[in-house]
Amino acid sequence: MASSLDFLIVMAVLYLVECVRRVGPDELTLDRRLYSGFRLKRPAPYPNNAHWGWVMLNPWRPDGPSFSLRPTACLLADDPGDIPTEGAVLRNLDGARFDLDGINEVCATLRRRTSNIRRIALALLAVCFGLFPACLFFLGLRATLLPAVAASLLASMCIATLYRRIAKLISPCTTAVDIYGNVAKFVLYPISAIRCMDLLSRDYLEAFDPIAVATVLCGREQAARLAARELVILRYSVTQEVHTDSRAAVAEYRLARLQLLESFVTQQRLPVQAFIDPPAQPDETCDTYCPACGVQFRLSEGVCPDCPNIFLQPLRWPKRLQPVESTGEAHA
Repeated sequence: MASSLDFLIVMAVLYLVECVRRVGPDELTLDRRLYSGFRLKRPAPYPNNAHWGWVMLNPWRPDGPSFSLRPTACLLADDPGDIPTEGAVLRNLDGARFDLDGINEVCATLRRRTSNIRRIALALLAVCFGLFPACLFFLGLRATLLPAVAASLLASMCIATLYRRIAKLISPCTTAVDIYGNVAKFVLYPISAIRCMDLLSRDYLEAFDPIAVATVLCGREQAARLAARELVILRYSVTQEVHTDSRAAVAEYRLARLQLLESFVTQQRLPVQAFIDPPAQPDETCDTYCPACGVQFRLSEGVCPDCPNIFLQPLRWPKRLQPVESTGEAHA
């Protein structure tokens, strides 16, 4: 029985490894919740994070989908190395990236085209981690292993066939090497076939802005958090003196991006100010706060030491703390 338990543990570990996704700098992951909706995951502060990271996808929902989103080609920091191509700039300032109806439509198309492969992936998960352990407990490893391997291979071959057809349909830019490499991996390693939807859906929404996608799939609060973070950088970050044409392009892009984002926030009534405004009960000894992290300071002006390039903003005091101005009139 110990050998059977060890076998199941190895299978579970291998599957959990398949649920881990490596994400690039500033890459956001939308992962499916257990019942409905999506959860926004990011391994580090967003945006302007230059580090790679890892996220754990929901192991109970291999049918996904799970999406990876990348922010505007940032120009949010004043690093000349971050300057994108002209095509990236034009895409990020395109109002079509905020088309909520378009996001709903492409998500419905993805669900329709992947309905069969999602069902088979769920069935394979049930066989590997439901039916197989039950048979292993009652019948033993020797009587269970061969039928389980045959069923897993059959399911993985069906997934590989469907994946090849769907990948060419929804992602024509995918190279033949990537497609057939994944097909071979699914057939030879059935546990990886359970997570086939991660490959099909990862870049499916790359044509849309992350804030717009979060509004549709994650809800207004999550979208407001993302929008507030970017608005803080666009409004309050330190702008270095413009000495070159590239820095002039940075300033022009940031202004256009700010106007587009503010327009979207206003139309959708996202509660971004709740994440930007100063604390409701400010410290009486402090004069400023950081709109990015909310920390209060005694400095009258300056830059937040924890949030690079973010100007400190004055606290808006409640009326009971505001000094009363003298009018010079005598009162009885």
